[in-house]
Amino acid sequence: DFGVRITPLTNRVAIRVTNTAPILQEYYSYQVPASNVLGVTFTVSGATGDVDLYAIRAPKLPGVGQYDYASATPGTTNETLVIHLDSQPVPLAPGLWYLAVTNTSGIPGTSYTISAIEQRGRIQELKPGQSITASHPGTDEDFYYVTLPTDTSALRVRTRGATEDLVLSSRSRLPVPTATNFEYQSDKANSGDED
Repeated sequence: DFGVRITPLTNRVAIRVTNTAPILQEYYSYQVPASNVLGVTFTVSGATGDVDLYAIRAPKLPGVGQYDYASATPGTTNETLVIHLDSQPVPLAPGLWYLAVTNTSGIPGTSYTISAIEQRGRIQELKPGQSITASHPGTDEDFYYVTLPTDTSALRVRTRGATEDLVLSSRSRLPVPTATNFEYQSDKANSGDED
């Protein structure tokens, strides 16, 4: 017990907060589940004054001078922390994470919205020349990795016969690709056949 109020965050549930005093830190916690979480994005948006966002893996509370990650952009710009499986200095791992939002504007009554959004999925190995049949039963995404010999000059990945529209995105390292964060992408409208 730290003797301060710590508000738990829930995946994809934004909380609107009004900070009642200047230079006051408000604390939040987020429990990263033990399975299928590849990354978490913490965002503070819609601030009416300058706030900063800090995160640290438990057992410590974060703040100015004590954090694993910080977003301290000036003004009312959104503050965003993206932590994934190979982030440095501390990779994302299951367990408790703490966040602090610091009102640096000096304006009592500064409001903001804070949220946590998980990137969920399963990562499976795909070997060169291998074909697989996959189904997508829920909200988790499917990710594959390929280990290529150093003398490889090209890689072709295709999807065929999907019953829903797909987007095929790739990148050469973590974090895993998304529809908006990728190096290469195939997104044929209304098609499950991507190349």
